[in-house]
Formats: sequence, C-alpha cells, structure tokens
Amino acid sequence: MRAQMHNAAKLIGFILRRDRLWLILWTLGCLTLATSFAPLLPEMVGDAQSVEVLRETMQNPAMVAICGITYGEVYTWGVMYSQFMLIWSAMLVAAMNILFVVRHTRTDEEEGRLETLGALPVGRGANLLAVLVVAFGFDLVIALVSGAGIAVCGIEGMGVAGSLLFGAAIGACGLFFAAATALIAQIAATARVAVGCAFAVLGGAYLLRAAGDVGAGVGAGVGAGVASGVASGVGSGVASGVGAGVGSDAASEMLSLISPLGLIERCHLFVDDRAWPILALLAATLVFAGLAGVLNAKRDSGAGLIAPRAGRARASALLRGPLSLAWRLTRGMAIAWVLVVYAIAASYGSIFGDMASFFESNELYRLMAGSLEGGTDDLMNPILSMLALIMSAIATVPAVFVVLRLKGEERHGRLEQLFSCSVSRIRLLAGFVLIAVLLAFVLQTIIALGTWSSAVMVMDDPIALGLMLKITLNYLPAVLFFVGLAAFLVGAAPRASVLVWLLLGYSFLMVYVGSLLNLPTWAQEGTPFGVLPRYPIEAPEPAVAIALCAAVAVLTGAGLFAYRARNV
Repeated sequence: MRAQMHNAAKLIGFILRRDRLWLILWTLGCLTLATSFAPLLPEMVGDAQSVEVLRETMQNPAMVAICGITYGEVYTWGVMYSQFMLIWSAMLVAAMNILFVVRHTRTDEEEGRLETLGALPVGRGANLLAVLVVAFGFDLVIALVSGAGIAVCGIEGMGVAGSLLFGAAIGACGLFFAAATALIAQIAATARVAVGCAFAVLGGAYLLRAAGDVGAGVGAGVGAGVASGVASGVGSGVASGVGAGVGSDAASEMLSLISPLGLIERCHLFVDDRAWPILALLAATLVFAGLAGVLNAKRDSGAGLIAPRAGRARASALLRGPLSLAWRLTRGMAIAWVLVVYAIAASYGSIFGDMASFFESNELYRLMAGSLEGGTDDLMNPILSMLALIMSAIATVPAVFVVLRLKGEERHGRLEQLFSCSVSRIRLLAGFVLIAVLLAFVLQTIIALGTWSSAVMVMDDPIALGLMLKITLNYLPAVLFFVGLAAFLVGAAPRASVLVWLLLGYSFLMVYVGSLLNLPTWAQEGTPFGVLPRYPIEAPEPAVAIALCAAVAVLTGAGLFAYRARNV
C-alpha cells in the first residue's frame, strides 16, 4: 500500500505549483459568489414589507425549483441568503472540482504527462491521491473562508454557527463531486466522456433536488399570494409569486435527500443548523474515493474500464469537409446537451400545474386575474419569461463549447495534419460557428418544446406552444452574441477565451439575482441578456435584436480573418 502511494507528497507540491494561478482564480470566484452578497442583502432588499413580499415570491413553485426551499417560521436574512446562494455556490464549487480532477487524471494520461511521471519513482496511486488531497484542501479553504466571510458581516440572523455551516455545506458538496469524479474517471473511456458524465451527475442532482423540493411542499405552510409593484389597486401590478404548502410527500422528500444539493438544503442554515447532511456527504465522499483508488489500481493507464466504441476502418463519405468534421467532433456533446436541456425544461414545465391551482385557489390572485387584461395568463407570464431567460443562459454553454472545441484541437496539435492539406482556415472556423448557431437555435426550440410538452399534461388550460417559442427565441440573439464572442477570441486571442465564460457568468448572476435583489439597472441591463426585453411582459424591440445580431456578425467576421492570419 505504501509503495502505491510513494512520493505522493512531492506530487502534491508539483500540482500546487503547476496550477497555482488556476486554483487561486477558481477559489476566488467561488468565494466571491458565496460571500459577496451577504453584506449587501439588507440594503438591496429593503424594509420588512419588502422582505415579506420576497418571501412569498420565493415560495412560488417556480422559484423553489430554481433556488430551493424556504424553511423556518420567520424569513430571516440568513434563510433568505441560504435560499439565494447555497445551491448555486455549491454547484460552482462542484464544477471546479470536476474540472480539476479530470484535468489531473485522465487528461494528463491522454497527453502523456503521467507516463513521464511513471518513469520516475512514483507509486501507481500517488497521482490520484495527490489530486484528491489538493482538491480536498482547496474545498476546506473555501469552506472556512466563506463561512468566516459571512460571519464577519455581522448581519442579523446570520450567526457564526450558521455561517460556518454554510461554508461547510458547499465545501462538503465540492468534496463529494471531487471523489465522484475520481471514480467516474476510472470508468469513462476518455477525459471528455469523464467530464460529460460528471457534469451529467451534477445536472441530475439539480433536477432531483428541484423535483423533490417542489413535490415535498414549498415551505411548511400555506403562503398567501402577494403582488409586487401594485401601486394603486389590484389591476396595476403583476403577481410576483405565490406560495403554498402541498403537503409532505415522502417520495418527493427522498428525491431531495438522494441529491447532494437537496441534502445540504436540509441543514436548515441559520435556523436549526443541522450537521448530519454534511456528515452524510462526507461518508459518501470516503466511499467514492476508496472505490476510485481500488479501480485505479486495476485499470490500464490511458484507458477506462469501459472500452471506447470501435470506429470505422474507413471514414464516411460525409466526412469530406470542414463543416462535416466540425459536426463529427461535436455531435456527441450536442446530442447530450439537447437531452439535458429538454429534461430541465420539462422539469420546470411540470410545476405549472401546481401554480395554476395556486392561482385558482387564492382569492387575491383570482381578483387580479379578473382585473388584468390577459386574465390568469398575465400572472404566469413573468414566471415564463424568467424561466426561459435562465434556461437560455444555461443553453449558451454548449453553443460556446462547440466554438471553443477548435481551440482544444489546436492545443492538442491535431490541426497540423489538417492544415498540411488544402483546408481553408476560414472554412474550418466557420464550420464550428455554423454548428454552434444551429445548436443554439435547436436548444431554444427544445426549451419551448420541453416546457410546453410537460405543462400540457398538468394544466387544464395549457401554455400555447407558439407563445413559448416566441419567449425562448426572444433570447436567441443574446445566445448568438456569446457564440460570436467565442469565435472572435478563438481567431484573435485564444488564450483570452476565458473572457467569454466570465461574461456569461456575470450575465447569469444578473439574470438570477439582479431583479430579486434590486441591483442597479445598469448592472442588470449591461449584459447581452439584459438588453433584450422580457417578452411577454415587455413588448419586443426588433432594433435591439438586430443590433445584437449585427454585433455577432462583426465579431465572427473579425474572428475569421484573425484566425486566417495568426500562427496556429
């Protein structure tokens, strides 16, 4: 056993030196998301009346599916902050661990780095142990610093114990996904498959939590509907949300408990401060880490326990040009994301039956529906728009991945043989961009189809498919803007491609908490998604959509010509 782990300590130092900037930036990003809004929360939300309105909004089944449950008899700042930030902070930490573990296990194997290390006096299991120790160390740092950062803010209802438990919860979630990814890396055929499977597990955990939280009951009691922005009379505002307890359901509660994201919610931070969910995650982490170590000792280096699918001896007749090559390289990821986005959209669509019954059973909402021009539809439209906006931001990720795949092929040295033939660089990059544009359109359509197909089964008066298509396609220009930006960066400055992820992360943050926390208008509208109107709440603005599409064309054209001119 000691021989298997020989020189693991030296590998820990090597990994820390090699990835010091990467780890520092990721850690700062996780800490910023977990702690930055804590001191601003009271000022952004406002007085007690605004807090109560926000509580009713966050008990809406749609908001519970997105953010998580409410709990406790009083909606304190701590409960509010946990509902806003706990799940998404944990998901960001989990994403960091997934990328880090695969990078230093299967990716290093595929690129030959571990083979070089294997020629030195290093134990077979030393690298995996070193990777997990470094990941666990940074998760511990994130847990301690984020907990302490929230505690020092001194916000009422956010005590030291709850703050430290908040940090421990997101740290434990990171540990769980580090160990789970290490296990997946032993099974998957390639590094790319390992990343895809690990993120599929993360997405599945989110969907299980959403389904369980909504099914088990939104909060503990029945919330009365509250209209936000009702300035004078019932008819002058739009409902911001409605909450209602639908009764405890053991099966739904079990779905949340199976998910690590649902499990950490059951800590009931700043109210009960339970530690058992964290202990359960740590126990699962140890089991997964142990299994990963056992499998790592049995498999061949550079290969997973599941053999890759055998390819053809001869290429297909369709594989004759840059466009078909781009499709061949990205089709697996594209198909997987279509299925994932459909599952997310369908899970959101399934909650509309509950919301419709809430509107019908609530006296205030019946009065509002009767006084508004569009009736009950005007109560649903804000929720439809918000869900479509969030799902559109998520659907931007695979479209950007398609364009950045060309950068990955360049980094691995696979383009040298291609460019030794008569292949146009412009056509090659244009092929990836075209696939990304088509994927963006398909995903926006899938969002509409998934939401509608699920809602039509649970609603007596279902959402019109045409309306859903208009809502989702309204955000297509913003998705395409990120595609154009990625094309420009691949062509002109491939090392700066991280900028597209930073802008997308900022945009998602503004979409997610901007309006709920009353952030400045310039901050919310200073993103590609923010400049577009919130259809059907707001009227469409063709000029804005045309301007975004023009920006896409300029960015893509500049990227194509820059890619033609620069060294590859």
